Amino acid sequence: YTAIITDILPAGLTDFQASSIAVNVYPNPATAKALISFTLGKAENVSLKVYNIKGTLIQTLMQGKLEEGAHQFVLDRKNMSAGIYFVNIKAGESLNETRKIIFGD
Repeated sequence: YTAIITDILPAGLTDFQASSIAVNVYPNPATAKALISFTLGKAENVSLKVYNIKGTLIQTLMQGKLEEGAHQFVLDRKNMSAGIYFVNIKAGESLNETRKIIFGD
């Protein structure tokens, strides 16, 4: 399941812009863990963060430089209640993607 949130973003997620980075979150909805995967066309400084529906930062999964190619991160639901969350990936100066994920019981 891949979704692009273009019309509604929680507070704190501003300056959204479309980019060429392909981001997938699977499974979605999820119960315990979800796999976040994306491919970079070149080495970039990457920020991978998870926000709740109110726009509050819940966790940072990655902050630093990643090489060109495919990357995968596991989002573990521990310490997160059931609900809607947003995964935000920023790479370099211009790539910014947000995906919605639903965690159920």
